[in-house]
Amino acid sequence: MWTLLNTTDRNHYRVITYLNSDDRPQASIAELSKQCGCSEKTIYNYLDQIAQEWEPELKIQNLHGRYYVDQYNQKLNDKILRTFLLRATSISLFVDIFLHPNTSNELRMEQFFISESTFYRSLRAINASFKSNGIQIQRNGFAPVSIVSDQEHYIRKFVTCMVLELYGSEHLDSILKMNTEACTAMIQHIFQARGIYYDRLTLVFSVTLFAVSELRERQGYHSNLCLMEKTSIQDACFEPIFKDYREFDAHICIQSLSEVMYYHTPVLNPSIIEPYTQKILNHVMEATQKNLSPSTQAFITTTHQTLLNNYMLYPFKTSLFIDRIAEFMNGLDKERPWLKSHFLGAIESVEPVVQLDPKLYLNDLLYWTIMNCPEMLELIPRKISILFFSDLGEHHARYLQSDLFGRFQLNTTDFIVTCCSACEIQHDAYDIIVGNAVRSEYPQIILVDDYPTQNQYVMILEALYTCHQTLNMHENHNLQPK
Repeated sequence: MWTLLNTTDRNHYRVITYLNSDDRPQASIAELSKQCGCSEKTIYNYLDQIAQEWEPELKIQNLHGRYYVDQYNQKLNDKILRTFLLRATSISLFVDIFLHPNTSNELRMEQFFISESTFYRSLRAINASFKSNGIQIQRNGFAPVSIVSDQEHYIRKFVTCMVLELYGSEHLDSILKMNTEACTAMIQHIFQARGIYYDRLTLVFSVTLFAVSELRERQGYHSNLCLMEKTSIQDACFEPIFKDYREFDAHICIQSLSEVMYYHTPVLNPSIIEPYTQKILNHVMEATQKNLSPSTQAFITTTHQTLLNNYMLYPFKTSLFIDRIAEFMNGLDKERPWLKSHFLGAIESVEPVVQLDPKLYLNDLLYWTIMNCPEMLELIPRKISILFFSDLGEHHARYLQSDLFGRFQLNTTDFIVTCCSACEIQHDAYDIIVGNAVRSEYPQIILVDDYPTQNQYVMILEALYTCHQTLNMHENHNLQPK
C-alpha cells in the first residue's frame, strides 16, 4: 500500500518503519541510506523532516551516530500510514480537479475508489495545507468542486509542484498530454540562447509549468503576472510537442512559454549580486568563526541571486511551500536562534544593492540552504571570552567569576572563561577583562574591589550585554541589564 504514497512520504515511511519495528535496530546513516536507496545527505534531511512532523509522538534517538526508537509502536506506524495516504489522495485529487474541472463529484469518487466522507476529508486537508497561500477548493452544491484563488500564479506553481511530487518525471506525456521530450528540447534551446542557467530539475519544472499554464489558459483562467518584454517569447514551433496528442492554440502557447521565462529571466546583474552575497557570507563566517565549504557558498550565492531576482519581479511572498518553510523555521529559531540573527545582521551591515526587505526572503534562503547543505547546521555563535584575574591569586579570581555568575544566573557554557592570578596572565585576545589591579597592557580592564560592589557587578553585566549585541549571539535573557 505504501507504493501509493508520494515520493517523499514513501521514503519517510521507509525510515520510520525500519527504525520503529519489532527488531528495534540501531542504524547508522549509511545503513539507512542503503535501506532506503538514497544518499546519506538525503537521509539527514529526512530525519529532520520526520522530527518536524512527528515529534513528540515519534522520537528518533541518536547515540554516537546510530539512530533508534526507544519503544516499538505499531499503532503509530498505522497512524502515520493513514496520514500519508490521506495526503497522497489529497494531492491526487487536487491535480485531478485541476486537469478535469468538469468531472462530477460522484464520478471523481468512483474513479478514486473513495467514499464521500473520504472525498470531503481530503478536500479539507487541501484547504488546511493551502490556507495561507489563498488557494482553496470550493464546494459548489451539486456542481463539481473547483479551485479558487485571487492569485492565479499560485495555482499554476502549486499544481506544477504537486504533479512532480506525485508522479516524479515518469509518464508525464500521458498526464500532460504532450511530448515532454520535444518540449524539453524547445525550452532548453531558449535557455541556451538567452544564457539562462538550468539543470535537469529546472527543465522538468519548466516543462510541467508550461503544460499547466497552457491548460489553465484554455480553461478560461488568466495569469495575473505582468509579463515584461524582456521575459516574453515572440515565436516558437509547438507542432512537435502536441502532434498525435491534441489540438493547440499557438497564441496561448506563446503566452504560457513567456510565463515560464518570467521565472527564469535574470533582471539583476550577477556581477553585482555575487560580490554582494560574498560580503554577507564573509560576515556570517567571521561571526561564527567557521569557513563554509566552496560548494555551500556557491549554493547560497545562486539561491540568494534567484530569490532576489524573483522578488524583484514579483515583490510579494511567493514561496511554493510557505507553511512548510514557516513551520521548519519556527522550530529552527527555537533551537538555533542565532542562525537567522547572524544572517540578518550580516545583510544589514552590507551596503544593499537592491531595495528589498531581507525578512521577505530570508526564511526561504535559510530553508533551502539547510536542506541542501547540512554543514549550515554546524554554524554556532562565537562565545564571549572573559578573563578574571586577581593579585590575590587564581583562587580569588575564580571567586570573582563564580560570584558574578551565581548572582545573575549566567550559564558558563555561553562563555569562554579564564581565571588566573595577576602574574600568570596569558597575552591572548579577550572580549572582557575583569580584575582587581591595574595592568598597563590592558587599558580596557573593568576594575573591581577584592569583594566587588553591586554597582561594579552591574558594570560587568552591562559590558557582557554590549558584547553580546556586538557578536550577535543567540538570545540569553539573563544578560538583559536590570
